[in-house]
Amino acid sequence: MDCSTTCFGWAIFDDEKLIAYGKIIPDDKCKDVKDYNERINNLVAQLHFTMKQYMPKEIYMEDVPRMNKGGVQTAIVLGCVHGAVSILALLHHLPIHFIQVG
Repeated sequence: MDCSTTCFGWAIFDDEKLIAYGKIIPDDKCKDVKDYNERINNLVAQLHFTMKQYMPKEIYMEDVPRMNKGGVQTAIVLGCVHGAVSILALLHHLPIHFIQVG
C-alpha cells in the first residue's frame, strides 16, 4: 500500500501473482475538505470494505519517510494515515509490515 490523505494505492498478490489492484480516493463529500482527519476517516472506511472483499493475510505499507521534503506538517499528516491503517490492520488481525522507500 502507498497511502496519503488524497489517495490509497493498493494491490493484492497471491505469492507473486497480481490478483487485483486499485486506488481509493475520498468520496465527493470529503474530496475538498480541509480537515485531513475527515479525509483519512473516509479513506480508511473504504479500505475496510476492500479488505473485507479480498481478505488479505498481511499488509505491506510504505512507511513515513525519515527525511520528509514536505516538512513537519506533512510528516504529522502521514503519521496519522499510518496510525489509522495500523488500527484497521489490528482490527482485521493482520500483521502489517512497513517498508522504507528512498
